[in-house]
Amino acid sequence: MIVADVTVGELRIHADLIDSLGLVDVPVVLTVQNSEITEIAGGNIATRLRDELWSLPDTCRKVIELGIGLSTMTPAGIIGIDESIAGTCHFGIGNDLGYGGTNDAPIHLDVVVQSPTIHLA
Repeated sequence: MIVADVTVGELRIHADLIDSLGLVDVPVVLTVQNSEITEIAGGNIATRLRDELWSLPDTCRKVIELGIGLSTMTPAGIIGIDESIAGTCHFGIGNDLGYGGTNDAPIHLDVVVQSPTIHLA
């Protein structure tokens, strides 16, 4: 389970902006099984994200990245800033071909978690 409680990044299909999303209104809970998002719950941003992801190919629901923030900044609702904040982590969803992976998806979306506890199964 991933609980994004800071920011959900911009949803772009290739270069086209579909939804700016941003700072979460209430935590966005992503249920993950075998690296795939199977459920999304939460407030308005969760609903918008779920509706968009389920209208896209299954490859768009794959969790493909984990990053740890190390910079001293304040959440701004801008993914390039928020995913770098010390004490946070972010998860990438969708395309990972640019990172040497094999998941070909028309999106790459990051979600940010403040003060994460990470359990590896």
